[in-house]
Amino acid sequence: MVNLLNAAMYLISGIVLGINNNTDKLSHTSCKIKDAKECANIWNSEENFKEEYPTYANLTTPDLIERQGYPVQSYKVVTEDGYILTLFRVSHSNRSPPRAGKIPVLLMHGFTTSSVLWVWMKPEKNLLYMLVDAGFDVWLGNARGTRYSLEHVSLPSNSKRDLRYWDFSFHEMGYYDLPAVFNLIEETTSQPSFYYVGYSMGNTQFFSGLMSRPELSVKIRGIFSLATSGFQPSITNILFRTLVPVLAPMKGMQMVSRLTGGYLNPTGYIIPDGTFTKQCSIPVINCGFCYSVYSALMGVDPCRVDFAELPGILSHLPDTSSVRSASHVAQNMLSGKFRQYDYGIWGNVRRYGNINPPSYDWSRYNVPTFIYYGDNDNLSVPKDVLRTANVMGKNLKKIVRIPDPSWGHMDYAVGNDADIYIYKDITDILMNETVNEINLN
Repeated sequence: MVNLLNAAMYLISGIVLGINNNTDKLSHTSCKIKDAKECANIWNSEENFKEEYPTYANLTTPDLIERQGYPVQSYKVVTEDGYILTLFRVSHSNRSPPRAGKIPVLLMHGFTTSSVLWVWMKPEKNLLYMLVDAGFDVWLGNARGTRYSLEHVSLPSNSKRDLRYWDFSFHEMGYYDLPAVFNLIEETTSQPSFYYVGYSMGNTQFFSGLMSRPELSVKIRGIFSLATSGFQPSITNILFRTLVPVLAPMKGMQMVSRLTGGYLNPTGYIIPDGTFTKQCSIPVINCGFCYSVYSALMGVDPCRVDFAELPGILSHLPDTSSVRSASHVAQNMLSGKFRQYDYGIWGNVRRYGNINPPSYDWSRYNVPTFIYYGDNDNLSVPKDVLRTANVMGKNLKKIVRIPDPSWGHMDYAVGNDADIYIYKDITDILMNETVNEINLN
């Protein structure tokens, strides 16, 4: 069976990669891949060969941080509605010894990912380590429903009958999770305000949370928004577009929730855990099938991500998240608006006093915002990013279009040149804004 699967995936690898070549998806100068066989030869060359493929499947976010020589601390906080969240903190390094008064920076991941998203790149090319070495106190968030934040004071997250734990979308993540996390950081560091770096849905929950609770804005010095997700009607992602008719209606969301236990994690209940990691450890399959499929679904550029890292990344992603979060995005795709969850006419009347859910009010948003976007992002499409930026008015401090036309959705986190296009700019801005405070300490 394994041999048949390997053969089938080998065949698909060549076909899919061939399709990519025909559509000129892999034509930019940094790409050396022409077909699956050549890709395998490159990966297996003397320069790249590794006797033991590094999947890191059993390593947690703290494990992955510590193996780079950085100390890490773990914290738990309980939200107003009872969810127990885990945060990780890297406050110092060999280049930046411990000291009082460091400015905190919170990194928040996106949909079906976790804090592990921020730890794959080597320290010299990784935003987390760049910020720590520059003298900042860096915190990694884990949204409710991810593997690090599956606890609740009373609700089970693993029950097939009681699905109340999973009854949340990005709105609750913004309304309840952000205040709890913000307060924890303030109480622990004695710093009244800090910076926020959001990726994809990490931005969506931030925008919704700061407009629902504008009093939180005094705690935020500024947000750096990567793969900005506010308005999203133009999403071209194949998977989302296919699922919209099913997930957008309230009844459709409830049906899918009953089938899946309330959460999304295809590698858990459709494909056995570890399948992608094992199969993608085979060079030809890695280079062809795995890159091509993951690229189509998640925006990974096969010419930008290190071959050797893909199985490790796939052993941790996708992470779990609620079906209702995906449903909320699907609803906003259809409506073309950025608004709260649509419970149907009668559900909306009971909850909102209106037949339609209320739109988030951008006049209540008051946070200095720096936006970075790419032309080839199929989830945070440039047209939608620019629309979101336009409604920010004076709060928009800078908007950067990545100069590489192939820049996709996952490149912000695992792209080999993210440090050049984004991370260095963020670090420079933070250092310039806080230079006086750093010198005082």
